[in-house]
Amino acid sequence: MCYNKYSNANMMVPKKKIKDIAELILGHTFRVSPRGVNKSGDLFSLVQVRDISTNGELLLNQLETISHKFSKSIDLLERGDLIFCPREHKLVAALVGDEIHNTVISAPLILIRVHCQQTVKPEYLQLILNSNLIQRKLTQLLVGTSILTLQKSDLEEIELPIPPIDKQDLLARIYNYSKQERKLRDSLYELKNMEREAIVNQSLESLLVA
Repeated sequence: MCYNKYSNANMMVPKKKIKDIAELILGHTFRVSPRGVNKSGDLFSLVQVRDISTNGELLLNQLETISHKFSKSIDLLERGDLIFCPREHKLVAALVGDEIHNTVISAPLILIRVHCQQTVKPEYLQLILNSNLIQRKLTQLLVGTSILTLQKSDLEEIELPIPPIDKQDLLARIYNYSKQERKLRDSLYELKNMEREAIVNQSLESLLVA
């Protein structure tokens, strides 16, 4: 009986297309390499494909700084924005979790900006976009020859379940806890490896000195 109750509850969760809950903006296309742009222009930090990790982390410490004069207004990244990488090898969404200044994204990255964060939490949107179920759907929509890519128009049409905001918040917090736990495990693993190497090096040194 409980199983039917929860099954019916899950079926009642409304679904909305991404284009109905967020604005999607293509990254800027440079005619030349960002390193070769106008040196007399304004300074910007540039997010490129390489600055998004395969697990959806935004690698802020490696952003390139460019000097450029944009011919038209361009959307600067804001806290709460998602940066979606539409490439087959890195089909993930990264969240801008902190305040960020004078930062733009380059093509083929896609900026996803939620219309109302009181209705849809960016953290939840990142979670669902990076989930196995949605990842499988996105993979089926990839097009291209040498480099498979997801088109912005196809991403806009993806339907996502939008539960109540408190449920979104709970799921997002559980997701963040799991990421933090994974980072701690990785750090602990690295420390243990360093300790083992130190022991081996000390043993070898004592043998050589003897």
